[in-house]
Amino acid sequence: MQAIGLGVGRVFVPDLCPSTFRTAFALQWLVGGPPIVAFFLVPESPNYLPLKGRTEGAHSSLARIYGKRNHIDARLARLKSRIQQEMNAGKKPNYLDCTFWVLR
Repeated sequence: MQAIGLGVGRVFVPDLCPSTFRTAFALQWLVGGPPIVAFFLVPESPNYLPLKGRTEGAHSSLARIYGKRNHIDARLARLKSRIQQEMNAGKKPNYLDCTFWVLR
């Protein structure tokens, strides 16, 4: 990341004065800042919460994503049944299953 910032500084500012390094440092925050902000704004995964026994958290997360009037209880029931089906299958998921689920 620092190399990108220094490269941009070197291209746009031919003389390397101290402000060039400040600009490079600020450019790094332009790239890394939005994911940090998004981390606090995005709700927890409704798929992960029922696995850990946090059904109420999954319900509120689904309500935040889909809206409170969008059949949240039915969505949560479907999600729980899907998780139970995957656990009953007995097969541990691997990277290829997670990545290429479209091909199945």
